[in-house]
Parts: sequence; structure tokens; C-alpha cells
Amino acid sequence: MSLITVSHRDEEQVDALLAHLSSLSASGVEVIIVRNACPATSPPLRQFGLTTLIELRNSDNAGFAAAFNQGLRAARGDVVMSLNSDVVVTSAALAALATAAFHSEQQPAVVAPILTNEKGSVFGRRFYSPISLILARTRARSRVALARDPAGVEWVLGACFAMRRQALLTLGGLDSRFFLYFEDVDLCWRVWECGGVVRVLPGVHIYHSHRRASRQVSRVFLWHIRSAARFFMLHPRAIVGRGPRHRRP
Repeated sequence: MSLITVSHRDEEQVDALLAHLSSLSASGVEVIIVRNACPATSPPLRQFGLTTLIELRNSDNAGFAAAFNQGLRAARGDVVMSLNSDVVVTSAALAALATAAFHSEQQPAVVAPILTNEKGSVFGRRFYSPISLILARTRARSRVALARDPAGVEWVLGACFAMRRQALLTLGGLDSRFFLYFEDVDLCWRVWECGGVVRVLPGVHIYHSHRRASRQVSRVFLWHIRSAARFFMLHPRAIVGRGPRHRRP
């Protein structure tokens, strides 16, 4: 398995992630860190005893999708896993995700854990329509965009998911036209469209702090809105609340 983490000026958090990964008894795991907006004068990442650590640098902020694709092209594992620096994994979770992604009878397959933190658990989500996206951003929002059980998941967060590397390469990786946000929604849509499957493993729980910066009115919020507009332009069926053409019945 190749773990791919996109970093943007969060060296301390990446250090904590690498230290944690080094403590796991996980053989055959390759760690790839893609550092966006990383000055040439920045020191290399600490190894923490990891023998398969690959560090890639971008002098500018290339965005999440483009940076992830850099890591994907460098990866050598049969399975690749997207892993945010604020996610805490276990050896058992890594093994379960790798096994499920590689051996899924239906391909391409996106496999994800249940993400948990102090505020609760996220199994995954249903595809947005413009109306459900607006509702999801209101204080009195209904949970129309959330999947309440693993069987109802349509897309999963890019914070943590696993796929066969070759399947992801065949799909073209993440769409780099999404600078930040919705690249995970778009990927899952394309997986369903080509007859694949998106699954959450109900027995695998992983901690994710999930800062949700897009809820604040800021440049990040504007990226979220811009990415949502691009998603609806690329997938007009979503505008009227319809899913991918080959979505399971």
C-alpha cells in the first residue's frame, strides 16, 4: 500500500503523522508526502525511522487534487490510500482497507472507513444537489446530504479512502481542475458512472479532526463554492437530484 498525504504548511502535523506511522507494525507500506507551497530552503522531513518515505515538493500551492496526482504517479503500491495529516490510523485499519480495496469483486472500488471525532461519526454522504448543498450549510440544516448507514453511502471524504492504484490511474486520478473540495465527490461519481462501487467498512473506525474550514467566509469558502459550481457543470444530473447513470438501483 502507498499512503499519499498532501501537505500545505502543516509541518508539525505531518511530523506527528510520520511519527505515528513509524510506530505501527505495518510492513509493505510506502509513505508519500506531497508538500505544497514548500520553499526550497525548507529542511527535509524527518524520517522517524521510516525506510519508505518519499517527499515531493511544489514551490507553489498546486491544490489538493494536482498534488495528490503527483503522489499517485510516484506510488508503487498495488493499493493507494489518501490520508490527511489530521487522520490517525491503526495497522488493523490499514490492512482492512487495503484488503477490501484490492479484493473487491466490483471494480473500480473506493473503500473508506467510518471517520470519527468528538462530534460524532461520518459514514459518508449522498450526492449533493444545489438545494441539499445549501441546506447542508445552514445551522438548522436537515441531514439530507449525510448517509446514516454504510449501505447508503454514495461518496466519501478524500481525507481517507483506498483504491487499487491501477484503477485510479485508469480513471485519470483526481480531477486537477478542482483546486480544493469536491475532488472526492467527483471521483466517486465517476466510479459509479463506470460501473464501480463506493463502500464504507462498518467495522473500521479512524479518527479525523475535520476542521471544516469551508464553513467560514474566507478564501477557502470561495474555493468550496467554485468547486461546487464546477461539479454541477461536469455532472448536470446532480443539479436535478439525479445520481450517476450506472448507480446501483
